[in-house]
Amino acid sequence: MAGLEATAASAFQPIVYSAEELDSIRATKAELVKRGVPEDSIGLKGLALTVVNSKCRVDEAADKYVKWTTSVAKFGVASIDDALWKEDCAHMLRSYAPCGVDREGRSIFWIKGDTPVQIDEESASVKAGLMYFMAIHADNVSFHEGISFVIDVAQQPSAKVGNEQKMQNTWQAFPLRPQRIFISGAGQIKRLFINTILKVASFFTKQKILDRIRFATLDEVLAEVPLSGAPVYVGGKGGGVVDMGAWVKTRLEQFTVPEL
Repeated sequence: MAGLEATAASAFQPIVYSAEELDSIRATKAELVKRGVPEDSIGLKGLALTVVNSKCRVDEAADKYVKWTTSVAKFGVASIDDALWKEDCAHMLRSYAPCGVDREGRSIFWIKGDTPVQIDEESASVKAGLMYFMAIHADNVSFHEGISFVIDVAQQPSAKVGNEQKMQNTWQAFPLRPQRIFISGAGQIKRLFINTILKVASFFTKQKILDRIRFATLDEVLAEVPLSGAPVYVGGKGGGVVDMGAWVKTRLEQFTVPEL
């Protein structure tokens, strides 16, 4: 397969919208306006991603878009597309590991979460998360086929800040459509705890999403993810990404705006 050992740069293909997708984006935008959402606040990049991740189902996409934008608005995000790159928030990209693509050419969304988000960092963290989320979907394959999602819970600190549930609720509002979900580094007790959370988390309410979750050792994850795409901190090449901030900024600029 051509994308098997591709670097982040060579794997990039710009997003191309189908006629059906453009029709659904237009219809969802009209539905949002009908619901009272100001038209000038609707970010077309964020809307397009929500629609495609909702399989072009207009009502579902409108619901998800409202939930997503309402959630991030609490942290000072007026519009998903409003100056997506925010230099002053780039340091909060620390929660994510630079990666390349999986064996299907899809972006790898890897959370290492080794540093807890402090109360005064919440806004910057959400804005950085938004930047990263949009960036990893900016290529045609990831945009249309979804991504691989890895959560390395072995990196999570035991100390609690007190805002963990608040932040988790925000992340659950993002219209993510992972094709595979690996939870790495969880011992038996932690697995039981995580399973309890998954049962009640709104993001994982659909059974088809639950079925994609796999508890795995790091070695098992690396057996599924090519070393070219795995993070440097686990022995991979990080997709050739040297500067995470520069990579995210470039990808955001490359995200194709749908022409409506």
